[in-house]
Amino acid sequence: MFNHIKLSKINISLLPLYFFKYFLRISKYILNKLLVVINRLERINLLTASHKNILKRNSKFKNKHKGKKAYVIVNGPSLAKQDISSISNDITFAVTGFYKHEIVSENWQPNYYSFLDENMFEQSQLQDNFFSDLNNKIKDTTFFLPFFRGYDTNKKKKYLPKDRTFFVAGVGDSLNTDDLTKVTGSLQGVGAFALLQAVYMGCSPIYLLGFDHDYMANRGFD
Repeated sequence: MFNHIKLSKINISLLPLYFFKYFLRISKYILNKLLVVINRLERINLLTASHKNILKRNSKFKNKHKGKKAYVIVNGPSLAKQDISSISNDITFAVTGFYKHEIVSENWQPNYYSFLDENMFEQSQLQDNFFSDLNNKIKDTTFFLPFFRGYDTNKKKKYLPKDRTFFVAGVGDSLNTDDLTKVTGSLQGVGAFALLQAVYMGCSPIYLLGFDHDYMANRGFD
């Protein structure tokens, strides 16, 4: 039955090495998972009652736009080929450097605006200039920032208006809830961050614009 399998003394002697190799791989995987869980628990335990109240502010957005059409707009090159003037009356979620788009004016403002990447909160002159330019163009928008990256930074630097800025606490390696009043899992991009908000607000259908998956080919600060 197993005539096609030939085990030499050399092959047999290597079996413990193979088993040890796979044991190390499995152990590494389990350890990484445990570290993610520990990190998540540590972050959650750092949330004070005051912090939890900040997250509870998000409850006002639950199903706020239930059944309404929405667009999540990120900044891929294809966006330059899209005519978005016609969606000014729909619910729109913009991200990062969208304020530079020629459509932005007093008559065309996104409803929601998100930031997620770590480099947005490094508090250098680059970020100071970025948010100063943004505030000159974005006048009537609700902002969403990641709590663990953005709360202390915005409190110190006052990049965005306090009354129109909300925070989402995400930590971990997967999304475990869409409830923005609780600690969610981590998100891998600002587009997913904005999409989560649209889902929480009950938007349907949700259209995606500028999702070109070209980050590595067109890297930049924003």
